[in-house]
Amino acid sequence: MSSSARAATKGKETRIRKSLGKSQRACSACLKKHTKCDESRPQCLKCIKYSRVCTYGETDPSKEWQRNILTFNTRDLSGESSKKASEKSKHGTHSTTDSDSSEATTVSRRQETSCVPRGVPALAGEGYSGRDVQALSHFAAVTAGDLIGGERIWTQEGIQLAFTNDFLMHAILMTGTSHLQRLNPETHQDYNALSTKHLHHSLRSFRIALSSPTYVANNFEAVVATTMLFMMQAYNNPIFDPENPSVDAVLQHCSGLFDIIRFHPNQAPFTIFQPICLPRLVRAAMPDSGPARGLVQMIESHALDHGIPDPNGKFYMGVIKSLAPVIDAVISRPPFGGAPPNALLLYFVRWLAFLPTEFVMLVNSYDPKALIIMAHYYAVVAFVLSNWKNGWWWLRDRPEYMIKNIAAFVDSRGWGVWMKWPLLLLQFCQKSDGSLGQWSSLSKTHSDDTGAAETEMGILATVERHARKIAAEE
Repeated sequence: MSSSARAATKGKETRIRKSLGKSQRACSACLKKHTKCDESRPQCLKCIKYSRVCTYGETDPSKEWQRNILTFNTRDLSGESSKKASEKSKHGTHSTTDSDSSEATTVSRRQETSCVPRGVPALAGEGYSGRDVQALSHFAAVTAGDLIGGERIWTQEGIQLAFTNDFLMHAILMTGTSHLQRLNPETHQDYNALSTKHLHHSLRSFRIALSSPTYVANNFEAVVATTMLFMMQAYNNPIFDPENPSVDAVLQHCSGLFDIIRFHPNQAPFTIFQPICLPRLVRAAMPDSGPARGLVQMIESHALDHGIPDPNGKFYMGVIKSLAPVIDAVISRPPFGGAPPNALLLYFVRWLAFLPTEFVMLVNSYDPKALIIMAHYYAVVAFVLSNWKNGWWWLRDRPEYMIKNIAAFVDSRGWGVWMKWPLLLLQFCQKSDGSLGQWSSLSKTHSDDTGAAETEMGILATVERHARKIAAEE
């Protein structure tokens, strides 16, 4: 450039174009889609037009669940299983109970004629062995009929999905092997090692798959199925270790399942798992009597003892009000609030997905009051299980295990007085052995009906769609 040209431009003002940048008030969906948002509330026009979930100032919480999956550690899980096995061996409890032995006999007879479903290709790929054929056969013939969703979903759609998604196949083999482990205590260690191996393989494949930002949307059903199997596996392996606190795997996977469904509204209505994944709750209510009222008094006692309200009281109260109507219905007459036992159990499993993040953090940090609330939850689950003898083996051990461990833990910290009701109900279940008069007749009516888990009767007829977590009580 000549000196005259430089002199001519020197006197001119330099015009700088101001960058508008991204709108800081746009909804999460428009930010993700990079589209203009009119910022209307509670839903912007774009989200209304395309039937999207419209939220402001929050990110997809399923991303947090995905990060947890990436760092999920299974050493505690396998260690706890080994610990349980050694305790059983120490006390000479390798022999099965009457119900377990009869179930094992029935299963062994069915296994003699069972085979991998016709048309399913042979197992191939990393981490598979000849014993896995037995596990897949057992899953298809026996285990699948005793999982959330029922036999049709898992033997037809579930297994077919597994042959195109390695992590789901390993999760299925993990579940089948865990069931064999329960039915064959004499070879507990062998099946435990095999189940843990498949858990590791499934998690490793799952981590790789979830590293893609679009994988969940494109493989929605396989991700949901795998998460459900992880959740049931976590139920089957309860862990309570205040000395080494960690994330409760059941709460983690329940929350992840809820968030996957919530943040993929276009896929959720058409999934094969849609009937068992709908976000629905019984309307919350302030308890005026019964065990739930005792929980309210526990929270209120903090203000009486310290002169100030409990800083976490709003989270406790929100959970108590959500749990109270179902607790009262289950222990009332007519029994179970008029709902089938297996339908109630499905509701209780889904209920965990609605727990707010703040309350889950309190549970994971072994907060006594949060644990006592969860003990009441497990007590009602144990009560329903005692009247439904033939289902959901993966859920059977957790209620008693958690109630006893929570009771011992909170008692050492001066909170034992609030554990009287869960312990009394657990003792009642153990003594009654399912012979609870009116409750038993209702249980027999629905215990063999695989479709009853979807039936909304009695208290469950009042469920409402609930697209968010349980709100804190203001």
